[in-house]
Amino acid sequence: MKKFILLILVFLSYSIYSNTDKVAVRNFGIITIGDNSNYIGKHLWVLSFANTDSLFSYSIRSTTNDKFIYFNLPKELPIKQLNYFSKNNTEYTIKKDDNIIFNTTVKLNFLPQNLFIILRKNNPKNNQIKGKILDSYAVEDGKNFNFLVRTILDEKLLCWYILKNNKIVNIHTEKYHPKHEKFGRITITNFNQITPQYTFNYKNKELEKVITIGDKIKLISVLDQNKLSLPKITERFKYLEYRGYIYYKTRKNG
Repeated sequence: MKKFILLILVFLSYSIYSNTDKVAVRNFGIITIGDNSNYIGKHLWVLSFANTDSLFSYSIRSTTNDKFIYFNLPKELPIKQLNYFSKNNTEYTIKKDDNIIFNTTVKLNFLPQNLFIILRKNNPKNNQIKGKILDSYAVEDGKNFNFLVRTILDEKLLCWYILKNNKIVNIHTEKYHPKHEKFGRITITNFNQITPQYTFNYKNKELEKVITIGDKIKLISVLDQNKLSLPKITERFKYLEYRGYIYYKTRKNG
């Protein structure tokens, strides 16, 4: 009986701590260890790579309760280095407690990965849209028509409406500021969703926001006096590429 119990404990221990060294080089310079399904255990992980004249090394200590850890290269590297690693094949090595467990040669990718493009469509007609329509952006995802509609209401409020098949499914608003910058480029993204999302900047005299909004998501990152604040939810495994995207965008924009 004791031997049987011991075998069960050994099996459970193996199940918990096996298959934990799943490493992936993901978009926007995110390198993950673990896939959030099993505990990775208490270890020292060291990532190393190099360009023509510099060697880079970063380390993370995981705990027994961690199901994943990650390296966010845009958070650590200046834009010049990030651009180098996006254009050149680079060897990335990860050691676990001084033992090499991962080695690959790849180019980093910092472009949003999606199959969606902005279509030329007339502004949607919906009586629930308030204010003067400034512009709109249509995207077809195969089954639905999605719109981002930007309006200004009584010179007091800026509004962003997300419509799905002409039904409003999400709204974001900001106070109108006479010194806010003109609306910039809209980027179609699909962080953690197969449906399209719209990402854009809002900037006034005090701060800058990067806003991502879709039919089921709204993420707002704020740059205030050179301090970057990201939504707490983006610390989850499925949002890690969003964190890489925001840090890269911040580096790129200086």
